[in-house]
Amino acid sequence: MIRAIVLGDGQHAHILGKLAEDWYPIDVLMYRTDNTFVYLPIGVTHFINGVGGVADNRPRKEAWGAAIQFGLQPYSITHPLASDESWQHGLGLIAMNHACIGPGVMLGNNVLINTGAI
Repeated sequence: MIRAIVLGDGQHAHILGKLAEDWYPIDVLMYRTDNTFVYLPIGVTHFINGVGGVADNRPRKEAWGAAIQFGLQPYSITHPLASDESWQHGLGLIAMNHACIGPGVMLGNNVLINTGAI
């Protein structure tokens, strides 16, 4: 079983934590509200970037960078109701429910596709 933390403490982060617990072989241990890791439980190897990016993606990018620097690996989550056409993605993809990603699309790292996005 993978042990991970969810970065962020808003609604988006809590939804991702619940998805991870319900749909993936993952043990979500804690939520973080900032970009520092003062205490990290033993065995945590991955992170889920639950920091949103409405109008300003810098906090999301900073949280990603802090987790990578700390040596954690990004974990991707694709909601079961998201489209799962033949598309490719980098590390740490978050695709929420009813997100529609067309065939042949190539996504980079740390991409967030929110609910209902096409």
